[in-house]
Amino acid sequence: MSFQGTALRVVAAEKIEQQPLTISRIPENHVLVSPVLAGICQSDLRYYFGRRSPEVLKKKYPLALLHEGVCKVEEATAQFDKGELVVLIPNIPCTVHQGDNCYSCTHGLPENFCQNVRFMSSSVDGMTQSLFVQHSSCLARIPEHVSKECAVLAELLSVSHCALQAQKVKSTDRVIIFGAGPTGYLCANFFSSFYGITKDRLYLADIQKDRLQRAQDFAQTLVIGQDTLPRNVDLAVECVGRHHAAKAIKTAQECLRVQGTLLLLGVSEEPLPIATRPLLEKGIRMVGSTRSGRKDFPPVLELMTDEQFSQRILRILDEKRFTATKEGLTNAFTYADQGRGTKVLLTWT
Repeated sequence: MSFQGTALRVVAAEKIEQQPLTISRIPENHVLVSPVLAGICQSDLRYYFGRRSPEVLKKKYPLALLHEGVCKVEEATAQFDKGELVVLIPNIPCTVHQGDNCYSCTHGLPENFCQNVRFMSSSVDGMTQSLFVQHSSCLARIPEHVSKECAVLAELLSVSHCALQAQKVKSTDRVIIFGAGPTGYLCANFFSSFYGITKDRLYLADIQKDRLQRAQDFAQTLVIGQDTLPRNVDLAVECVGRHHAAKAIKTAQECLRVQGTLLLLGVSEEPLPIATRPLLEKGIRMVGSTRSGRKDFPPVLELMTDEQFSQRILRILDEKRFTATKEGLTNAFTYADQGRGTKVLLTWT
């Protein structure tokens, strides 16, 4: 049996086309799903507005965007019931899609660093399709009583889980996070609820005071350029990205203790000027992390069953919602690009 649908794909900067879609068969161990709710990531904005090099974009277009989301199972399988809501796991390592196994995967390294990865809305189509098939291991069951509005944040939270597990965070650590947008705010929540880092040891810093208000009950909030920043922290997390990351990295170096760790989560396409003297004089360990793997989703979704945690993370959702039509996508990307510091969602009717 074949299935017919449509895909909304970016074909050039700020240009979306609706294209026909045919799924001729459902491969073994795959599930037919339809999108229900999705969040806009900064990477979606880069592809929609054409903010990568022409050489890269030429290889990417046409491309269906969005990878943070909740889907509905359209055909029952051994693992999932028809109509069940599931979280999409967009990072598809080579061990799953049966390509040539890469160095990282053959040497047991985390699958978020797979060199032959198929990442939805980057190297393969994302969620702006009326139907698509997904390997069953790249879908996560949503626990009972967890709303789809919470579950849509699972992918972004899984990025924090993946990065922080590698740093062996302790509840006694002193931590500062730079950037109170969705990545930084959810990361701060994760430090608080998952690792048990108390307010007196957890700092969230941003240049915009209004972004910090939602975190004041569980973190010390600091306006960069106005408030005094802490010194001798164990871990600094950069969640700013783009050209602002250079200033955040410089400030983080000043806050860190000797042999502290600077964790980079923000994405910058352009080269950044970074002074190495503070790194050398303090022996600072600077490490980057990107995306997440399948094992990062269950603990995140389980944490969402905690009512206090789930209510706190919902604060990052923007009040305005958009419908995933051609016009709705265009409006949503334009709206999300205005630096609101919130997670903008799209729904399917």
